[in-house]
Amino acid sequence: ALVKEAVPRYLTEASTQELMTLAFGLVVLDLPAAELLSFVLERLSRRANSLSAKQVHALRIVERCVSLPWALNPEMRGSLSTNTSIQVRCANALAEIDGTTCNVDVQSQVVSSKLQRRLERFFDRLGLPHHAESAVGPYLLDYVLPQQIAVEVD
Repeated sequence: ALVKEAVPRYLTEASTQELMTLAFGLVVLDLPAAELLSFVLERLSRRANSLSAKQVHALRIVERCVSLPWALNPEMRGSLSTNTSIQVRCANALAEIDGTTCNVDVQSQVVSSKLQRRLERFFDRLGLPHHAESAVGPYLLDYVLPQQIAVEVD
């Protein structure tokens, strides 16, 4: 009830950072709230000129999830896939954001840990082909192995 009633009224007063947090949270959480996501994205599209590189990066992740519905949790995927007008609203807002922020350079700093370096030497000793720090969409994976296996070291 809170998501459907109180949050939409709050959107007009929310800061850009609050809208960013809400958009990212809606994509990650398993809520049937695609309509709310579309309104948040529309609001952010009006502020696209003022987005930081970090916010642009986060929105590119949101865009990837919306454009690849299998990346969403089941409730959000169902909510998004059953309503064409919501899909169009999301797509239009994301396209506007992308058009406005296409020249924003989102830097991702590559930092190898001691464990990553040891794992790379281990892969080398095994003769296992691998690619370090591979970009997959907006994500940077530590290692990609044959047969589409990703290794993330945390």
